[in-house]
Amino acid sequence: MKESVNDRIMETASRLFYNQGYNLTGINQIIDEAGIAKASLYSHYRSKTDILLAYLDEWAEGFVKNLETHLAGIKGAKNKIFGLFEFQIDLYKNSDYVGCPLLKIKAEVPRSETAVWERIESNKKHQRKIIKKLVQEMDNKSGLSDQALANMIFYLLEGSSVTATVTSNADEIRNALDALKKLI
Repeated sequence: MKESVNDRIMETASRLFYNQGYNLTGINQIIDEAGIAKASLYSHYRSKTDILLAYLDEWAEGFVKNLETHLAGIKGAKNKIFGLFEFQIDLYKNSDYVGCPLLKIKAEVPRSETAVWERIESNKKHQRKIIKKLVQEMDNKSGLSDQALANMIFYLLEGSSVTATVTSNADEIRNALDALKKLI
């Protein structure tokens, strides 16, 4: 089956935004590498920002779908929480993962791009909701409120993922997981 123009645009833009950065990626590069006409791009997206918003939506949808698939085979809320960390470790080990696409984009796009910032914040809030829901289902919360424990887990996951990106070492996430297992 032939790939649609929109699919080619999104595949190309996703690769370029992630690997070389949003600011270093130009519309003409997307057009050239996708092998499409300029009119075709503009019939799908009015601007580079519109492409970015679609990229963020597509990434978030895929991330959540893959995470849910990963967690579906795990029994128990506590083990699913541990599975969140294992999922991140797998991202690093099984791909050319060089950091969270959301954080990379947020570092490049000015705050005046409110739609982009809101989309990124919404995606991070959704990830926090997943953690909080699992915490609420879990026994033995080590004396912490659900919110405090969910925050701690989120910070451990986010912080270890950033550190793993900086050090190019997924063991940073494994170390955070090992610490979490001692805490809960």
